Amino acid sequence: SDLKIDPTSLVPGQYYLKYTPGTAIIAAILLVIWFILWNNKVDVTRVASSYVSVVRQGEVWRILSSSLSHLGILHMAMNVSSLLSLSSIELQWGSIQYLSISVWLMVF
Repeated sequence: SDLKIDPTSLVPGQYYLKYTPGTAIIAAILLVIWFILWNNKVDVTRVASSYVSVVRQGEVWRILSSSLSHLGILHMAMNVSSLLSLSSIELQWGSIQYLSISVWLMVF
């Protein structure tokens, strides 16, 4: 794409909101979920995915919750950093296709 962007002219975070809103939405969701889990001291076994929990016990919500849950601050920081680094994919594909593929990857 020939989109010319000067990231230094924007307020921190404004770049992602303006040019890659899908990335910003996913990052915000991850941070909110992390804060809720951290603040409530939720045990990893309450959100993690396993064959027994998903297939035998029918807790299919765990497929998505395990993709969105990050219990350690370092784990969260590394994943959000990686997500922001890959935001250029959203610039090329568009937000709808980017979000669709992101959700598909989380589930499968």
